[in-house]
Amino acid sequence: MNSRFDEQAQLIQSTIREVEERVLEMLQERLLGVTTEMTQMADRILQLEHEVEELRSLKSQIGTVQGKLESNFGPRVRDSFRVRKSQNSLVEPPILIKLQTTREKVSLRALADFRRTTKQQLSIHLLGFDSPVALYVNEKPCV
Repeated sequence: MNSRFDEQAQLIQSTIREVEERVLEMLQERLLGVTTEMTQMADRILQLEHEVEELRSLKSQIGTVQGKLESNFGPRVRDSFRVRKSQNSLVEPPILIKLQTTREKVSLRALADFRRTTKQQLSIHLLGFDSPVALYVNEKPCV
């Protein structure tokens, strides 16, 4: 009876060892899988951090270029006024704009010519006003 008991105890111990080994193998496989995923995620994080730095650099460059464009281009308005509306007209009267220099007017005139050839209306929206009112360029030099 004692030998039978020892035999059963050894059978149980061997079964427990086999189960422990299988569980250990499964855990090692899972650990290896998690480690691989962590490595991939770390690589992806580094890649995304690099992309963010590139985007910040591009944003900074765009801001610099945009600032230069805003400061260097665009006509400087000396005066602007609306022409008196005629009594019979249903159309809004045009707005006349006097520019600081003749050179700016020439540039705007070239833009007006371009708009005319493309059959699009030139508007004061191009000068930064929030309105679609038509823009007319006077041929007389600024005084």
